[in-house]
Amino acid sequence: TGSGGAERSLLELIAALDPARVRPLVGLPDVGWLGRELTARGVPMLSLPLVPIRRSRRPRYLLGLLRHLHACASGLRRVVCQVDLIHANGNNAHVFAAWAAPRLGRPIVWHSRDLVALKPIGGWLGRLAERIVAISETVHAHLAGEIGSSQRLVTVMNGIDVVGLRARSRGATRPCSYPEDTIVLATLGQMVPWKR
Repeated sequence: TGSGGAERSLLELIAALDPARVRPLVGLPDVGWLGRELTARGVPMLSLPLVPIRRSRRPRYLLGLLRHLHACASGLRRVVCQVDLIHANGNNAHVFAAWAAPRLGRPIVWHSRDLVALKPIGGWLGRLAERIVAISETVHAHLAGEIGSSQRLVTVMNGIDVVGLRARSRGATRPCSYPEDTIVLATLGQMVPWKR
């Protein structure tokens, strides 16, 4: 539960929801940065044993992962009567949601942000999602290859809060010698191999 793009995007999504129609409940493995941000916004949380999933054939690791998958499914079953839709915020989260899906009877939206290899479980993951949201055309094309082309796969790029951006940029020091009416953007990103 760090402060990466997926976590920030989730906060922006929650902030954009109509509170008269949608009440989010967020499952997290620990409080961390995201939990503190959700608490500050009054968003209820559910403790779930979500752990990072890695490719391993070691029996001890696989047994531990299986225990986490079952415990997460049990946690979701306890609150499923309060839930109409499950939003899996990333590929890792969707593995846990997909494992629990047959016992939950709720539609799952898989929000995919990464270019990681999903085979041999890609087809299974795709079948268990009611809708699959890719954050870019590149992620969309990657997923289509990993899960097989699907009509449930759509691209929804992350939005930018231009009103909030303008409010925060007022009075900021202009870099170099750009004219006052020039829009200057700075982008920070996490450079990791799986983002290519």
